[in-house]
Amino acid sequence: MVQQFKQYYRTILLAFGFILVGVLVLKWQGKQWRNEVINSDGKGYYYFLPALFQGEKDYRKTLKQEEEVMGKPPQNYILKTEEGKFVNKCYPGVALLQTPSFLLACGVDFVLGNPFHGYSDTHLYFFFWTNVLLLFLGVLLLKTNLSTYFGQKRFTWLIALLTVFATNIGYQAFFYPALSHQYTFFLVNVWIYCFLKWKNTEKTSVLFWFALVSGLLFLVRPTNLLFFLILPFLAGNRNTLKALFSDLFVLRNGKLLKALFVFLLPIAILPALTYWQTGHLFYWSYQGEGFIFNGSHWADTWFSYRCGILIHTPLVALGLIGAIVFWKKERFAISMISLALACITFILSSWWCWDYQLFFGHRGFTEYQVITAFLLMYFVQLFKRAFWMYVLLAIPVLYLSIRTFQKISGIYPVQKFTATTFWKSLFDVDSGTKEKYVVLTNCQPYGKILAEYDLMKGKTTYRKVGLGADPWTELTFEIPAEYKQCRFYLEVHANKRLLNGTEDWKGISIIFSGSSNSGQQTHYGGAPFYNYYREGKEKWAGFDLAEEYNPSDDGTEKISVFIWNPENKQFEMDDFRATIKAITSKK
Repeated sequence: MVQQFKQYYRTILLAFGFILVGVLVLKWQGKQWRNEVINSDGKGYYYFLPALFQGEKDYRKTLKQEEEVMGKPPQNYILKTEEGKFVNKCYPGVALLQTPSFLLACGVDFVLGNPFHGYSDTHLYFFFWTNVLLLFLGVLLLKTNLSTYFGQKRFTWLIALLTVFATNIGYQAFFYPALSHQYTFFLVNVWIYCFLKWKNTEKTSVLFWFALVSGLLFLVRPTNLLFFLILPFLAGNRNTLKALFSDLFVLRNGKLLKALFVFLLPIAILPALTYWQTGHLFYWSYQGEGFIFNGSHWADTWFSYRCGILIHTPLVALGLIGAIVFWKKERFAISMISLALACITFILSSWWCWDYQLFFGHRGFTEYQVITAFLLMYFVQLFKRAFWMYVLLAIPVLYLSIRTFQKISGIYPVQKFTATTFWKSLFDVDSGTKEKYVVLTNCQPYGKILAEYDLMKGKTTYRKVGLGADPWTELTFEIPAEYKQCRFYLEVHANKRLLNGTEDWKGISIIFSGSSNSGQQTHYGGAPFYNYYREGKEKWAGFDLAEEYNPSDDGTEKISVFIWNPENKQFEMDDFRATIKAITSKK
């Protein structure tokens, strides 16, 4: 028993560590924990389970059950088709992985005599801890994969843990447990494990497991097939890669056809579900969204303060340093993984919402941090003395620790920065003032711009507020009849400065209001009128906002823009600009 404990003590300690972190997160969330377990896009993924269990195609019971627990209206993940049927916008892979947990929770509620409720505490607890379990198993598999690939165990535990807790993987897994990224992290490590085992043994049974997991990866998120780009790297060298695929493509042994059949087995769930919902085998649920393959945001994905991978996840930079130094020694492998990263970046950055509405690190790159783990193994081999290695690795750990504290304590709402707010916020640990840093430039909707309107046409771009002078108060745009079904993209720019001892911009907002021609209000939303709440005290500061609005959802006929200053704070603005674009995604 003692010998077994010595052999597995790291795994046991790690398991207790994951449990402790999970307990602390739930305790920190307090009474709001139910709202946090299944949130954001995870709501759409989860809808499949209670809806299928209840045999409902319109999701009405499911949405009602969610609203009763969450206390707020559901998000719009259930779409109504042209034929009046309902379809879940999301892919069912996460729901499939959560099915055992869901059924077990149903069984527990049944034994306890509780009525079925897909959002009972039993279901939510099982959901959360299943997510933690898969993350834990992902770390174990990543450690094993690193040991297998590099033929050494030294530093593999360290790299596996850093890949989770010094990147955005860990944050998303514990604070957004219903998102798909940590599920992909687990699956892709199973996938790599199967490939490495197939490479070393060439067993057909292992190949079939590899094909099955490939299908599951697709079912979670189709773009997960981009991981196939790292297969040349995992093969290690050109000869091994050629030998593996030469054997696979020998038609008489039938391996390729059998593997393809196994690959399609889990994928077949998608058309089956789609047919059940809509009566059709295929339905493009991401209507009004798509890819723009012009490469315009490739560099932004890596280097921008807004969402740059190297800015928000500096651990990746250390891995790239290791790859560069080892390039001559491992030319084929590192060339292949560099090419894979370039292609993955091109695809990810071509999505219309190229920053993925990030809230902590680059959300679209989350699961691809697995690649970072392999690059970090090159980095740690650069050091003869481990001391300096630990010093350098401590930098991204410290950075992510600060950003995690800032995020959960409310210092900023989302981890979007400008150059100014990035450096100003870097060591800000004063949580007394919430949401000091705000970036409000959301991506332009996917589609064709039909018209663009200047809301400031004929109006002065200079204005004093709180001092009596007020050239204009409200900008109004009446939606033309031919653009009723369009989405609108509103862009606002201003240079502004506080006056007469006014301390900050807190309480000052820019308001967007929708109304009908009869004057009935159909929409009301606001945003802080600052990027940093105390900017512009002594010199002018720029402000930019870009926001999408879909008036066809609520029948809006007029859009109004105005500044709300209830405390009558004093400031002046110059170069105030406001434009609105009418955009359609219909071809």
